[in-house]
Amino acid sequence: MLFSYNWLKEYIPNLPSPEKLAEILTLKAFETGKIEKKGNDFLLEIDILPNRAPDCWGYLGLSREIASLLNKKINETVVKTKESDEGAENFPGLEIQNKKNFNAYYLKMIKGVKVKSSPLWLKNKLALRGINSINNIVDAANLTMLEIGQPTHVFDCDKISGKKIILRQAKQGEKFVSLENKAYSLPRGTLVIADEKDILALAGIKGGKKAEVGEKTKNIVVESANFSSSLILKTGKELNLITDSSRRFGAGLSPYFAKLGLGFCAFWIEKLAGGEILKNAPKFENFAEKLPVLLPFSKIENILGKKISEKEILKILKSVYCEIKIIKKTNEKIIVVAPPLWREDLKIQEDLIEEIARIHGLEKIKPLPLVSEIKLGGTEEKNVAREQIKDSALKAGFNEVYLYSFVGEKDLNFLNSQTLKKVIEVKNFFRPEFRYLRPNLSVSLLKGLSEAKKYSPNVRLFELSPVFSKTEKPKDTGELQEDRLIFGFAGGEKDGAFFELKKRLSAVFESLGLFKIEYSDLLNAECELAKDLGGIFHPFRTALIKSKNEVVGVIGEPKEEIKKYFELNGEVALAEIEIEKLLTVGAPAKEYRQISKYPALYRDIALLVPKKTKATNVQNLIKTAGGELLADIDLFDIYENEKVFAEKKNLAFHLIFQSKDKTLSDKEVDEIMKKIVKQLETNPEFETRR
Repeated sequence: MLFSYNWLKEYIPNLPSPEKLAEILTLKAFETGKIEKKGNDFLLEIDILPNRAPDCWGYLGLSREIASLLNKKINETVVKTKESDEGAENFPGLEIQNKKNFNAYYLKMIKGVKVKSSPLWLKNKLALRGINSINNIVDAANLTMLEIGQPTHVFDCDKISGKKIILRQAKQGEKFVSLENKAYSLPRGTLVIADEKDILALAGIKGGKKAEVGEKTKNIVVESANFSSSLILKTGKELNLITDSSRRFGAGLSPYFAKLGLGFCAFWIEKLAGGEILKNAPKFENFAEKLPVLLPFSKIENILGKKISEKEILKILKSVYCEIKIIKKTNEKIIVVAPPLWREDLKIQEDLIEEIARIHGLEKIKPLPLVSEIKLGGTEEKNVAREQIKDSALKAGFNEVYLYSFVGEKDLNFLNSQTLKKVIEVKNFFRPEFRYLRPNLSVSLLKGLSEAKKYSPNVRLFELSPVFSKTEKPKDTGELQEDRLIFGFAGGEKDGAFFELKKRLSAVFESLGLFKIEYSDLLNAECELAKDLGGIFHPFRTALIKSKNEVVGVIGEPKEEIKKYFELNGEVALAEIEIEKLLTVGAPAKEYRQISKYPALYRDIALLVPKKTKATNVQNLIKTAGGELLADIDLFDIYENEKVFAEKKNLAFHLIFQSKDKTLSDKEVDEIMKKIVKQLETNPEFETRR
């Protein structure tokens, strides 16, 4: 952004040379690029950082910053206006329909102004920023924006229809004609300033043609406001209409500037166009006061690694317009800091410490080697378990997905009132369907299954991600989330989704060594997870997943109305699991064995068993018959085909034989295999297939 050197000198007369000023700004505040000579002036290209745009895009704010760096005082314009005894009752009143979208709104009513050409000095100032002079009224508003950083707008009062100015949101397709005579069809929800018939302006973006100030204007309404920055940015993008005003509001202007800008604009209109300022004009304020920050002296030294004298710290804080007071608490001196109203970037202790370091001079803080314990790297056990779960799910035929962590209001209609109380709302959501953080994974996966079903008749998905809910007095944001695991299957009308999912889920558990998993009825369950998901799952087609009598998850089919909402035809089943419980309660005990120095021998065995037979029961029979020389056994295949094996399934195991004392021979292993086969065939329903 270009700034005039001579204009800055109006605030700080004894400025250093343009080159020296650029060097100081680059070192301590903002990178300053080329310096262009223009007549008897210089233009400095200063890259204002985004967090400082709200206060330093205006000459007043930038001058304050320079004065702090140079330890100087600035000459601020003394703004004084005289209000007449006449009130503004005969001018339009104010109606606000969407108060949450308006932080501040101030009006000044001025009657009897004389619209004419602006003086040369004002035209020249506007020209420095590429702004064409219109007339003295409009130019006063543009001067206010350049000086203060606050956009203002002026309406011709006699062109306003009705007796009030209305702050509201536009209807879908509502028409608006800008100052340039360009027509816009507005999206629903656009913030507008309107009268009782038409839209006068797009809030924070562009003025309208209807109440434009012209040569015949006599009575005016001056507006200075602060709007929802997210809505201003959203509207600008939707209409492809980005203006100097919308950039400033989008950057997050402090509501403080609205009142300051109103007084400044009225001051210049009175000077340039005369007129009589009426008292008791309408206003609206909807913002909280800034809270002070408690800053211990000790923390400043701890963060910076250098001791700066208390005297200098206090001097620096005062130089950036902070109000300070020192208190003692438990033998520690603390500074109570009230940052200036225009500094939205000074909110926490670290912000103030950074400010102290910057003004003191970062080059004066010498780097020191870090003194801390060096820990060996490695992988957390929790992350290892997560990867094992994902590998097992992939082997069981599921596809991994990463879905949005946000849901809309309609997605929460199926939850009970107790769960809804714990839902976390996103402060600056940009779409209604992303308004809340998801309290469970089921809603997200149902959306995922619905989308995937468009491309495949049978879909198997899983996700391992956090869910979010409110807790009482959380110490940090980590306490608002927990990891969950969800599996989902969507098939045709007769695919037996529940049993298909249960079968594959059991395979996942077994591959993780979780053999003691049980399923029980959901009805009348008292656990929190069951209550939270009760609104989604069908009460008679759902079961609790338990490990050692503790609920770790829920498996079942969603209700018909939920399937209809998510446009899911055919059978659908879900299983949502609490990861931490599954890994702590259900985790198998660790076994440690001495590694044998003798080679191992390998054998495979397969057998046909009834479909209802648990693989764990078969493994236990093999282990018993195999004795101590059977070092390990793995289930590596489950095959079912009704055309080949009616009412049966094929289980295939990989056996590892190894001795701690000697090298085993093939003959010895073959003898053990015979024992295993004999043991298995004691069950007439088992048929070994070697």
